[in-house]
Amino acid sequence: MSALAGVVKKVGKILEDMATDLYELSVVTTTGSVKTIEINEKKDGTKKQVFDIEETGISAKTVIQIDGDIIVKVPVRDSDGNQMELDERMLQLHEENVKMAMENWKTIISTLVTVVKDLQDLI
Repeated sequence: MSALAGVVKKVGKILEDMATDLYELSVVTTTGSVKTIEINEKKDGTKKQVFDIEETGISAKTVIQIDGDIIVKVPVRDSDGNQMELDERMLQLHEENVKMAMENWKTIISTLVTVVKDLQDLI
C-alpha cells in the first residue's frame, strides 16, 4: 500500500469516528460539593491542596440528535421519590451551556464538511 493510500485510509477512519461522535450532543449540568483530592508537598516543605468538585446530582440534561430530536431532562423527584424544587439559576446556567455546546457542535460539523469537500477535490 502506498504512503498516500495509508494516509487516506487513516483520515477516512478519523472522519468516520467523528461522524459517529457528532450524531448526538449531550449537555449535563451537575451540582456538587468541593472536596480535597490531593495534598502535594512542595520542595520548600509547604503543602498545596488540590480541589475538585464531586458531583452530587444532576440539575438538567439535554440531548440533541443530528436528526432533530431533542430530549430535555430535569429532575423533579429525588432518589427517595420526594418532590424537588427546580433551581432557576441552574436551569439558566444549563441553557447557557447548551447554547455554547451547540455553537461548538456547529463549528465542528462545518469544519468536517469543509475537510471532506477538500479531500474530495484532492482525490
